[in-house]
Amino acid sequence: YPAIKSDGAFRDLQAQLEGTENRITVERGRFNDAVQRYNTAQKSFPAVIFAGMFGHTVRPYFTATAGAVDIKADSNARFIAVSLGGGVTGGNFALGGSVSLNSITNTTDAHISAASVVTSGGSTRVRALDQSYLYAGSGGFAVSSTVAVGAAISKHDLADTVRAYIDSSDVTSNAGDVEVLAKGNYEIISATVAGGASSTVAVNGSIGIHSAKNSIQAYVSGSTTDVVANGSVTVQARHDLLMGVGAGAIG
Repeated sequence: YPAIKSDGAFRDLQAQLEGTENRITVERGRFNDAVQRYNTAQKSFPAVIFAGMFGHTVRPYFTATAGAVDIKADSNARFIAVSLGGGVTGGNFALGGSVSLNSITNTTDAHISAASVVTSGGSTRVRALDQSYLYAGSGGFAVSSTVAVGAAISKHDLADTVRAYIDSSDVTSNAGDVEVLAKGNYEIISATVAGGASSTVAVNGSIGIHSAKNSIQAYVSGSTTDVVANGSVTVQARHDLLMGVGAGAIG
């Protein structure tokens, strides 16, 4: 039988390719670790309050598996606030009150843009996923022998922006779908209560103001954009909101 030998240059090429793949894997891991640290810091209190004000957004991870391209930005914010005020006196007047003002204004953005050319051997997905939960309770209570006044005011706002899009770029999925998805899932749960007790006069009142002004956008734009899929192309924006609020006065 003839002796079969590997060419030295080919063996060197294999080693170089293996080394390149390893370096790409290491750097991808470092990139995703840095993104995770940034996103965690950006969503932590009190940074979450100022991040939206100064335009700091959640950054997407880089993932590529089985020939697919997956560009994903994922935000998960939870805000829990409790405010109480009270006054107790044996004299003529007692006042107890609280004011609670809370807002979440995150921006979650995933996109392919700026004349990018993306070709995948599987599916291509561009996903911006946002979840924000705001739980708050506020109360004001007063007790006096003559006049007691209890008041509570709460105002809670959700104004997140979620964008997923392909703009002025070429995207080709040779063996799969192209999906552009922007999805927001939100909850506001709030209770505002005021109470007062007096043998003569008790005045109590509460005001609760709550709003959800989220913007969810998914689109393909640009006159030079070309999207080709060996399957389906879906562009979807979805908004889910649960709001449970209550306000009352006791006394």
